[in-house]
Amino acid sequence: MLERFYRELLNFLHRQVGDRDAAADLAQESYARVLAAQRSGPPVMDERALLYRTARNAGRRIMQQEKKQ
Repeated sequence: MLERFYRELLNFLHRQVGDRDAAADLAQESYARVLAAQRSGPPVMDERALLYRTARNAGRRIMQQEKKQ
C-alpha cells in the first residue's frame, strides 16, 4: 500500500496545504494512522479511500490551526 499511493497522496496534500514539507509530514501521519487502523480494527475494504479520508482530515486540521494563529 505504501508505495502504491504515496506520490499521488503527496501531490493531493501539497495542493491542499500549499507546502511540500508539510504535505510529506501529513502523508506520513496518514499512513501511520491507516496502518494502525488495519492492525487494530476490522479489515479495511478500500485502503485508498481510507488513506485519502485520513489525509484530507489531517490537512483540514492543519489549515484550521493556521487560521487560528
